[in-house]
Amino acid sequence: MDVIVEYKNFCYSNFGRYLDEKPIDEIATMLYQADVEMTAGMFISTAIVTSILATIPVLIFSLFIFGISLYTYLLALVTLLVVGGMFPFVLYNNVSNKKIG
Repeated sequence: MDVIVEYKNFCYSNFGRYLDEKPIDEIATMLYQADVEMTAGMFISTAIVTSILATIPVLIFSLFIFGISLYTYLLALVTLLVVGGMFPFVLYNNVSNKKIG
């Protein structure tokens, strides 16, 4: 569990604190509704860093398989978008589940 906390703190200390200077009320409201104990800046920075960290191995693997080609860049872009897009989806899903239950 400490690894997750350290990872969130790493993301926040490098990116999130700058994002919290101008808070995003919609994300903060959804985080509150989902009972997620993090700021909007921490949530966004965790999503960005996780997306980048997931894209790097895909990019390296794609370079070995396809070389420098359109497929390489498309796979990396799709990975970045899918991983980044899952964060808001999971948050929305948590809020929806709380409303139903």
